[in-house]
Amino acid sequence: MTDSVIDPVCGMKVDAARTQHHFEWDGKSYYFCAARCREKFAASPDLFLGERPAAVEVPG
Repeated sequence: MTDSVIDPVCGMKVDAARTQHHFEWDGKSYYFCAARCREKFAASPDLFLGERPAAVEVPG
């Protein structure tokens, strides 16, 4: 069983147990798909932790 979490920058699923890219902020661990996402988050965590709008289904 994997510890799947969501990268707060790009929204990708990440295996928290396997990724090398993580960051501790405000007492919580965040996990990322790549170094670039980690760097963006580290520069401005509040930008990525606010409420995101819900996904909308588009009829197709």
